[in-house]
Amino acid sequence: MIKIENQWLEISINTPSELVEPFTQILIKNIGQNFSVERDVDFNPDEGEIIDSKSWVRIKAWIPNDDTLNHKKNSIDVSHKLLNHIIKLPNINYKYVSTNDWKNQKFDPIEIGKNLVILPTKDYENKYKNKKKIYLEPGLAFGTGHHPTTKMCIEELEKRIHVKDTVLDVGCGSGILMIAAQVLGASVSYGIDIDDDAINSAKNNIKIAGYEKDTFLANTKLSESNFPEKFDLVMANIASKVLIEISPELISFLNKKSTLIISGILGDKITDVTKSFEKSGGKVISIRSIDAWHVSIIKKDS
Repeated sequence: MIKIENQWLEISINTPSELVEPFTQILIKNIGQNFSVERDVDFNPDEGEIIDSKSWVRIKAWIPNDDTLNHKKNSIDVSHKLLNHIIKLPNINYKYVSTNDWKNQKFDPIEIGKNLVILPTKDYENKYKNKKKIYLEPGLAFGTGHHPTTKMCIEELEKRIHVKDTVLDVGCGSGILMIAAQVLGASVSYGIDIDDDAINSAKNNIKIAGYEKDTFLANTKLSESNFPEKFDLVMANIASKVLIEISPELISFLNKKSTLIISGILGDKITDVTKSFEKSGGKVISIRSIDAWHVSIIKKDS
């Protein structure tokens, strides 16, 4: 592969659904959760539909071309080889893409829940006249609406939010959950993330969506924020380890009627996560899953 300046290394894996978990574990270990899981066939778990474990999905991820690139790529290759001794895995495909190509990737509109659609441009407005629309830069849409955890969070948000609710998004990333909350009628949304790039991405997407006046962002730890003491709805789509660490803080933002939506939980980690929230004063209302990823609804235990 020939490298040029100002580009990304794109990782692409076509795999059966049953192998999504081991592949995503490799990516989480080496590059975090900056990837997408794309499925050609949609399904609705609320209607009792079940994913065919033999159906194929496409996993994509991007590593910036910086000093850490070779180390991350080598680590992914080593992890893949080790896992391949246990279970036969498809090959990983790599290619370099320019920053311009990355930002201008084409993706189809993503319909989520009953009334929401994520769109790359306003060219699709006429096609989705009756839908509530979320606009994102194409390059930033990957790993958001395509990812099972974000999809489930938005679906749960749509079910549970009330007009004029106050919302907190912990680990806001691209800002898509904050935007979705505003589209669905929230009065104000607060977002927090410790990653500089995430905050910049969220600011840009929120500006595109037109919700700058109704949102507040903080680049700090949750314990160091000066946000309001209580929220009507709290969301945290982050790694299981972090959810466990901050479970007392997340519960502290809830009143008796508040709802907490947590996701980013893979495989059997759901047991440890829910136990942590129960110990912190939460009550688990529901759990549902896509491709071994879980979302859970928590209330404050009365």
